[in-house]
Amino acid sequence: MTQPRCVITIVTVFPELFENWLKTSLLGRAQESGLVSVNCLRLSDYVAPKQRIDTPMCGPGAGMVLKAPVVAAAIDDAFARYGRGRVIFFTPSGQLLTQRSCQTMAAEYFGEAVMADSTSSSIHLVLVCGRYEGVDCRVIEHYNGIEISIGNYVLMGGDLPAQVFLEGLLRYVPGIVGDAQSVEHDSFTGPFVDFPAYGQPNEWCGKSVPPVLLSGDHARIEQWRTDTALTRTVQEHFSWLRTSALSSALRQAVAKKIPAHYVVLMHDQVLIGRKDPVPGTTSVTTIDVHDIARTSATYGVKKFYVVTPLHDQKELLRVFFEFWHTDQGRNYNENRFDAMRCVQVVNSLAEAEADIAAQHNGQNAIKIATSARPVQGVRSLAFDEQSVAWQSERPIALLFGTGQGMTQELLETCDFVLTPIHGFSAYNHLSVRAAVAIILDRWLGYFEPSR
Repeated sequence: MTQPRCVITIVTVFPELFENWLKTSLLGRAQESGLVSVNCLRLSDYVAPKQRIDTPMCGPGAGMVLKAPVVAAAIDDAFARYGRGRVIFFTPSGQLLTQRSCQTMAAEYFGEAVMADSTSSSIHLVLVCGRYEGVDCRVIEHYNGIEISIGNYVLMGGDLPAQVFLEGLLRYVPGIVGDAQSVEHDSFTGPFVDFPAYGQPNEWCGKSVPPVLLSGDHARIEQWRTDTALTRTVQEHFSWLRTSALSSALRQAVAKKIPAHYVVLMHDQVLIGRKDPVPGTTSVTTIDVHDIARTSATYGVKKFYVVTPLHDQKELLRVFFEFWHTDQGRNYNENRFDAMRCVQVVNSLAEAEADIAAQHNGQNAIKIATSARPVQGVRSLAFDEQSVAWQSERPIALLFGTGQGMTQELLETCDFVLTPIHGFSAYNHLSVRAAVAIILDRWLGYFEPSR
């Protein structure tokens, strides 16, 4: 048998948790073929009979930790048996395991040379499965260990995370998964999740296989799969998508799948006065119009409505747009001219809503309010919950208040309200144009990863 490409040592309190798992699935076949060798070391084997492997945590409070000398003895024994290697600890505070990090670690640990030549020295990974309150942190420091978490939750121990880690990592070792294409097209391997899978029979429980998949037209099927995967990713996994490396063409494709967004700046139905705010109207500030228009254009907003019922304010804006909506403004600054083209002045929110519906075959917009203070009586949305609003594929109207914010009566007409913007200071008095920029970036922004 050839030397395995990867030797894995699992240090655990309960090797029994791995026995059946290691014999089954693709990992069992990988061991049978000699690609991988997996060994378990029981921590209790490194203490004298009747001695404990754990000790109370230093300081007040309940909780036990695995003793540093015991864990170190097991790691040193693994090194003595199979050579030095990387030591990985599974902790809730570790680096979050993702498809991207599995790819990165597989490339780092195995590399092209090892993959191409099975006679080269094996990679040795030592996986330490914590229990109780974890492993004494000095062991992690001593072995320059890597800490990995499989999610923002706490389990009884590190054994299940170790299994999840190996399932994710070893898929990238050639020969473990028979069809390499199935790995290449995994959800989260690229920017998109996978397309939905269908099998026989064609009809089941009143649900049919999409006709395109039975057409035999491979080009149409591939287009359907691509389009469906893109739609699912935008609607359900936007946080993943927006942090992936995307070409200009893919960014344009994503933009087409994001529901149409509209910004509504309310100068009516807002609160005025600092000490005891009362409902009223506010004056239009042209710098707000200018900056919000440019922000809206940057984030693909279809139209920016300025709501004011006041004649003098509309007259001010008419004069303002005599410059920016004409060739005179275009010749002065074409970029700003392009941004200002999306601005429309309306008398009321109802007028803006009617205009949006007219652009979408009568479909009413989902109204999402923004507020610097918590709002009672309206469902709150966090900035990573786009899917809640986007799955209906209705247009989205983001409402922003001037003055001291929108009235409670107006807020209660909205479908959702976004959580307030906060920094880590006590000061929280953003201008409306700054708030629009931050909110649109959090809600619609693309966070290009480092290269």
